[in-house]
Amino acid sequence: MEEKRKEQPGGGATFKRLIKYLFHYYKPHLIVVCICIVISACASVVATTFLQRLIDECITPGITSGLASVWPKLISLLTTMAVIYLFGVAAALTYTRLMATVTQGTLKHMRNDMFDRMQTLPVKYFDTHAHGDIMSTYTNDTDAIRQLIGQSLPSLIQSSLSILAIVIMMLYYSVWLTIIVGIFIFIMSRVTKKLGGQSAVYMMKQQKALAKEEGYIEEMMSGQKVIKVFCHENVAKEEFALLNKDLRDNQIKAQFFGGIMGPVMGNLSQVNYSLTACIGGLLCIFKNFDVGGLTVFLNFSRQFSRPINEISMQVSNVFSALAGAERVFAIMDEQPEQADDADAVTLQPMTGHVELKDVTFGYTPDKVILKNISLYAKPGQKIAFVGSTGAGKTTITNLLNRFYDIQSGSITIDGVDIRHLKRDELRRNIAMV
Repeated sequence: MEEKRKEQPGGGATFKRLIKYLFHYYKPHLIVVCICIVISACASVVATTFLQRLIDECITPGITSGLASVWPKLISLLTTMAVIYLFGVAAALTYTRLMATVTQGTLKHMRNDMFDRMQTLPVKYFDTHAHGDIMSTYTNDTDAIRQLIGQSLPSLIQSSLSILAIVIMMLYYSVWLTIIVGIFIFIMSRVTKKLGGQSAVYMMKQQKALAKEEGYIEEMMSGQKVIKVFCHENVAKEEFALLNKDLRDNQIKAQFFGGIMGPVMGNLSQVNYSLTACIGGLLCIFKNFDVGGLTVFLNFSRQFSRPINEISMQVSNVFSALAGAERVFAIMDEQPEQADDADAVTLQPMTGHVELKDVTFGYTPDKVILKNISLYAKPGQKIAFVGSTGAGKTTITNLLNRFYDIQSGSITIDGVDIRHLKRDELRRNIAMV
């Protein structure tokens, strides 16, 4: 079976839809999470600013006049820093716990929504989609979404807030040093865009290749008797080897572009830190830039690289999750089986006089299976259809149940066209084995 997923809009649209989905079920939780993330991000930045006071008001005077003279102020500053850090830790623990509830709850709703939608889909959908591919959406794709909601999303928000707060504080301490850091930010953003774009492409290919392989495995397992009867083992192995090779190739490329981003960003961050320290030292010598301010700025510079590295490391997870989310939403967006006509009727009782009149049908318009077929079965009559594979035996039973609608002609039960019968009532009176 060929995969016939509907094309979804780009990753940005999928991400917006996923966020709306989260807020639909867990808006209060997410508001609290955002507040806690802001507190956690700001706590680290605010506490760092106390380093300047520790150096300028405690350490430097303590060297000349002795530690005893600055001991009370040192204890006060350290206590204040500890309290701020504790607030940050408490906020982090709170949003981590809440996100666990949001993540698992959202996945539960997603699986329920997908399963509910599947119960409304026509049989044609299941005939044209590999069962293993559908199962992969329930397992691999939802697991990728779990990583995005539970790990990547909070990390991205906190890292972005940390970057914003750090940039503001760096501008406060030194505009010139901030410009140097800004140049490296621009370089890092270009590298992230380039590597991230490649990662997104191969993450999507990886998800599709994984679904195809799992679909093929499911088909081979369920059809193992047929494979044995027709000595199809070698062909099955060759076909699986091709699918497995495609999956391997896409996984290698996806993991390469996803994994290389962290080391590249880390090395650029180290260059940025070293250059900033050298220029900052010159400013202390020639421009009277105080040592405490330089210490705080360098600390911010090092802290600045951490959220950037975290963002770069999460990029591959984000693209993998968005690829999975597209496939999940594709199932939710599938058109359900056509509703019954407003004037649909029921037959009570249904005696079972079945007649096909000049029925023409094909699963696709360009390939007709039945052409002007006329048959009838009287109540209580036993009839067997015999013919080669593809002759239309199963097709007739599909049409009797209205799993598919015919292109022309009519099928009647007790003289009533089945298109005017309620589907539930029709199928309730037909047994299939």
